[in-house]
This record gives sequence, C-alpha cells and structure tokens, in this order.
Amino acid sequence: MSSIKEKNICIHYHKVLLQRSLPKFFQEIQKLQVLYQKNNLKCEQCQYKMDIGNICLRCQAVICDIEKQCLHHHNQQKSDHCIFINLLSTQMTCIICKLEILDFEQYGLTGNEDVFSQWINPQRIRIEYLRYFQKQELSIQRFNSPNVGILNIANFSFMNSVLQILLNFPTIQQILSKVHIEMEKGDFNIKSIKKIILRNICCMSDALKSKQVKLLNPTELIKSIAQSESKLLGYGQKDAYEAFKYIINFLHEEFRFTNSVSYWKNIIPFQNQEAITHDWLLLSQPSKFRDYSFIQNVFSGELQSTIQCLNCNRLTLVNENYSAISLEIPQNNEQNVISKFFNKLTKDRQNSVTLQNCLDLFYEPIQETNFLCLCGSRNGRRTYKFSKFSNILAIHIQRFKNKHQKDQTYVSFPVEQTNFSNLLNMQGDLNYQLFGLIVHYSNVGGDHYESIIRQPNNTFISIRDDQINPVTLKYVKESEAIMLFYQKVDSPTNYKTIHNVLTQYELIQTGEIVLKDDELSFLPNFWFEQFLTLSNPQMIITSHLLCFHNQLKPDYWDFRQSYENVNSQEQMNASFLCDQSINLQQNNNNNNSSSYFQLQLQSVQLPTAICQFLVEKYGGGPLIQKNIQTCTICIEQAQNMSKRRKLERSLIQKYEDCQSDRQFIINLDWIIMWQRYLYNSKQQLQKNFIFGNPPPGEINNLHLLDSNHQLLQDKQVDKDYSLISHQLWTVLVSIYGGGPIIQVSSSSNEQDNPKLKTFNLDPEDNIKIKEIRTILNQCFKMYNICENIDCI
Repeated sequence: MSSIKEKNICIHYHKVLLQRSLPKFFQEIQKLQVLYQKNNLKCEQCQYKMDIGNICLRCQAVICDIEKQCLHHHNQQKSDHCIFINLLSTQMTCIICKLEILDFEQYGLTGNEDVFSQWINPQRIRIEYLRYFQKQELSIQRFNSPNVGILNIANFSFMNSVLQILLNFPTIQQILSKVHIEMEKGDFNIKSIKKIILRNICCMSDALKSKQVKLLNPTELIKSIAQSESKLLGYGQKDAYEAFKYIINFLHEEFRFTNSVSYWKNIIPFQNQEAITHDWLLLSQPSKFRDYSFIQNVFSGELQSTIQCLNCNRLTLVNENYSAISLEIPQNNEQNVISKFFNKLTKDRQNSVTLQNCLDLFYEPIQETNFLCLCGSRNGRRTYKFSKFSNILAIHIQRFKNKHQKDQTYVSFPVEQTNFSNLLNMQGDLNYQLFGLIVHYSNVGGDHYESIIRQPNNTFISIRDDQINPVTLKYVKESEAIMLFYQKVDSPTNYKTIHNVLTQYELIQTGEIVLKDDELSFLPNFWFEQFLTLSNPQMIITSHLLCFHNQLKPDYWDFRQSYENVNSQEQMNASFLCDQSINLQQNNNNNNSSSYFQLQLQSVQLPTAICQFLVEKYGGGPLIQKNIQTCTICIEQAQNMSKRRKLERSLIQKYEDCQSDRQFIINLDWIIMWQRYLYNSKQQLQKNFIFGNPPPGEINNLHLLDSNHQLLQDKQVDKDYSLISHQLWTVLVSIYGGGPIIQVSSSSNEQDNPKLKTFNLDPEDNIKIKEIRTILNQCFKMYNICENIDCI
C-alpha cells in the first residue's frame, strides 16, 4: 500500500473493477452503443442529450460532466461508483481521490511489480471502450515509405509529433545517432533517469535514421519520462508546444558546456587565440560566460525588448534568447459567426488570418508591470523586435484558449522558400523554407497530432503516429498548424565550401591522404555536423577545451588517475560522442590521457590549413592541433587542491564534536560557501571543473553587528548566522582569517570575565594549516587570480 501512496495512484480503481460484473457489463455497454450510434445518448440525471459523455466503470451510467451537479447526485445514490471514463479522451478519473488514473507505463511501471501484479492496466480498459464505441482497432496504414512511425501509447501522440520533427532534422539526427552508437558500444548499466531518457531518445533517432524498422514502440521512453516530468502524463488535453520545450531544454541540459559570452554576442565573427579562464573565475563571474549546446545552435535566436516607462519615458533594452516564438491569433471582431464558419469550411485565404498578421500582433506594444524603473514606477510599455535569427525558426500558434476551447481560425503561412526579412523586420537575406509542421486533432481516444515533414525531393509526408501517407502541397497549405518549423536556406557559395571540406575529410578517413600529427587539427564533431547541415553553423567554440597554459584541459578521470584505478571501460562509458571513423589503435600521439581520448571521440580531424580557413570564415577558435598534450601542471594543482580539502576536512572532523562553554557566531552565507567548497560533489568535478568550487575568502561578520559592535536584534540563528564551538572557530580563523569575533557564552562567570581564554591548536594541526594556506597561495599565484576573486 505504501508503494501506491508514493506513486499517487488511486486506491479505488482495482476495487471497482473487481466488483464489476462482466456479463452485465457487456449487456449495458451494448445498450449504450446503440444509443451512441443513434445520437440518443443522455445523461442519467438531467436527461440532457449529448454526443460525448462520462461513463461509470461500475454500472455504465452516463453523466454529462463529472464537474457538475449531476455527478453529485449520482455519487450520493451509489457511493462506490467513483471511477469515470470520458468517451472522447478516454481519460479516467476518480471523483473521490480527485486523481487521474494513468496507464502503468505513465507511472513508470512494467506491470510485474508485486503490488500491481493482479491489477489490470488501465490501457486495456481504454481499448475496450474504443472498440465498442468507435470500432477502433490497432492498424498500421502506410504507403511504401522508408519513414518510421511511432505507436500512440498512453496518449503520447503530442510527444510523437515533436519527436518526428526533431529527430528527422539532419543535424539533430546525425548527432544523436552518433551518441547512440557510443552509448551502445560499452555494455554498462545506466542508473540516472536523465541518462535513460537520453538513451531512449538517441535510440529512436538512430532507428529513424537507419530505417531498419517500420514502427517504434515508445513505452521505455514513456516510463523514463514518467519518473522525471509528471505534467506530461495523462489523458487530458496535451499541447505539442509543451513537449517541444521539454525536449529542447532536456537536450540542452545534457549537452551544454560553458564558454565566453563573446561567442554569442559578437555578430561579426572574431578569432579567439586564448583559452578559457580558470574554473574559479568562470564560477565567480557568471555574467561573462554562458552555456552552449548543439541544440541551442539549431533553434536559438535573440529578441530585443524595449521597455518604455510611462512615467519618465526612460527606455530599457533587454536581450532575450528564444527557441520558439509563441504567437497569438488576431481576433477579427467584424466577422460574424456565419462568416467565420464559412471561412473554416472553405479555407477562404482572402479572409483568413496570415502569419504576417500574427507577427504584427506580436510586434504591437503591450503593458508591462513586472519591472521597476529608476523613477520608482512599475508602469511601462514593452515592444519586441528580432535582433538575431535562428537556423530553425520554430513558431507556435496559440490555439488552446483553455482546456475546453480551441481556436480553429485558419492561419495561412508560406510553404516554399520565402525571404523572411519583412516578416522578421530584419535587414539582409533571410531565406527560409518550411521544413515541417504539427497539426492537432480532437479525436476520440485523446488528442491526436499529425507531423507533416518535407522530404529531400521537396514532397511532403504526413505522419500520424503509426500512419504514414504522402500529402499534396494543397493539403499542407490548408492545414490548421499549431507549430511551424522553418529552416534557413543556405547560399550556393556555402555549398561549394561544404563540398570541398567534406571531400578532404573523406580522403583522410579512407587513408587516401596521410598527414603527420602536426599537420592535422581537431574540429568539434557538433560544429562539423552543423557546418554540413545548417545555414549558419555559428562560431567554432574550442577555448573551453584548453587550460590556462594553452594545453589540453584535463578531465575528471585525469584528475583521479594518480590515486584511483580507472579502467579503460569506465573511460569509454564516460564519453557520449564518438566519430566512428576514428581508430584509436592507430593513434601515433603518445598522449594517453582520458581528456585526449575524449577529444578524439568528440572531434573530427582535418588538415590544419582547412581548419584555419574555417576559423577565419566563421570565427571562433583557437585551433587544437593533433599533437597537443594534456596539461600536467593543471592536474598537479587540482590534486593539490584536493589534498588541501582532505587536510581541512581532517581538522574539522577532529574538532566538530568538541564541547565548549562558549559558542561563536559565524556568517551563514560564508558557511554555505565554505561547505560548497569543502564538499565538492562528484557531478561538479565531472563537468570538467576539476578544481571544484572556489574557497570562500575571509570570514566576514560585520553585517551582523550594529554601530556599537553588538549583534543586531533582527538577526536569527540558522537564518543569518550559525553557532560553532571555540575549537572550530579557532581552526577556521587560522585558515581563512577575518572576523570580528562574536561570542555567545552560557556561563555567567564567562560573561563577567572580559579576557577570553584562548584555545591553542596542536603543533601537528598548525603544520597542516600552514600547508593548507601554502597550497592555496601557490594556486592563486600560478593562475593570476588573486586580483579577480574574493580570496584570502
């Protein structure tokens, strides 16, 4: 029973099914089927005729709305009749628990758990009702197409439609397929839910690319998502836009790396010859850095919002990144109901709303109250404009006004190659072409979504879960799109550059061209795939791979090698990208570090002259040559910092349980920073921050005192400060310095004595403290960071 409560599962569902009489069920359901076919289905209580109702699983009574009074009367008469299924969405709800009853897959269950071994999967009940009322059977309808369909299991159609669009886009498909190959190469057990989700998505991407199967079952992906994002579950109304945001954010989190913000802000490409700064500066100056990922390079653009204060007319400019633009549909109040209905049926394009109309509404000023001007006013007016375009322009058309109402206004949109400079109000050659779109249908059995995707021969196919069919250009233009995906079209000159570079790459891979290590350089695999498939692959970002000494930055496994045995299989499992063509056995470089191994897996090798040309053309850098060595100085310094933490922890463990009559007050913010530094998580180190978090600097208790050097009355323990023993205070002050001293004494004799009894550390402890301070000072001197970080 505890497992049921932990998973928030209705406790009445199994009981209701056990009490149901199957012969009576078939008899009652057949009566309802006849009434449904004759459009004579009525509510049991109010006798209101309806097309779609809610059926009690126990007695097959029909109720018009489970949120209305009719249900209250029904429940009063039959208190154990609490489970209802909606004929349209097949959503099952318990009116006592106020819970939706999900399929086992949506709970992350297999059906083999002891608690649920005797339960019936709700999915079987849904199929049962669909067969009676809609005569729906699982059937695969397709023409002779190499494309792969995805089964609609547990109302997952909204996610299927987004996966079909994203995983069929060449850049994403190619990268995730390579990730899949690398993850499957090592036979290891993944325990992290996020890594399981990533593995399932990559597996689906590889299946869509290889086309070795015709139909995918997303059950494993549903189970893993069920354990991390519960809001995506259930049989209620689902929006594909929410699924899109979830997948984009998830992939960005899994593949992100940190580097200078200059790579993003500089519109004109620049060449960077310097490595990224030290880890501590990067963590302490977040405004100078940002996270990057391949998915961001595909979808991210930039908006500039201007807020004008209505009191003093001051203008405030704010840059905002976007992965999709969400547009409202303009409402034409002059149209009457009849004309709207006629336009919907005939798709009258002259009277319909256009994508330009939606963008014009987006550009209009809106009231802004969520800001504070320097004059103190909160009333402003905000306007948006595009400042940086994206490679894939994703547009969401807001059709769902609420869970019961959908705006079915026809919105016309360009399908063929179009210059979007007028649509986006930007200068330049902005040629976009429709890559795909998503359409929503309110069908029986839940929301259904359709993906329409452009093929390489410029034809379109429609994918409705497991059904795949070709569609005409007219069908595409008349679709009621809820999401549109436009791909920026490349210029012919770029095609020539791509062809020449790809030819050189293939000649090296086949061995027809053999070059020395000093004649080859690495390019990130992510960027190379973007270069082959995107109009604007962005700058080549490599400085995060180099350390302060312009050598290869060591990773977590290099850092651990000196005192922990890490076998080659674990190093293989730590990687997530590979280039199939790399043969590690033929590596002539004597660099055997884990970081160099990862660099090979995550890069392609090209002649240095070509890499230099690409850096000059697209910006970024610096170049990383094949003969680069892993920095041994950084490994030594990082291990020294690890030694420093161990020495400090040994002192803390020695004195943390000591009792004393006096306690000392210490700033809680400082304690939090100190704990974050002292007890680094393994996850932090594996992000290549091998130095961990920076030390907290001097102890600063000044803001806890008033002008008379007395503790402020509004300061509270465990909220503003912590209490530590005399011994522990002595250790911390000896290491970090600072103050002032604020003591709390429990003894009246101690309070009367103005002289504090000092606590003397052991000679061995003083030696440890001296070594602790020396290690830190050496690190500061080595990386020139004393002036840039709050330190001792």
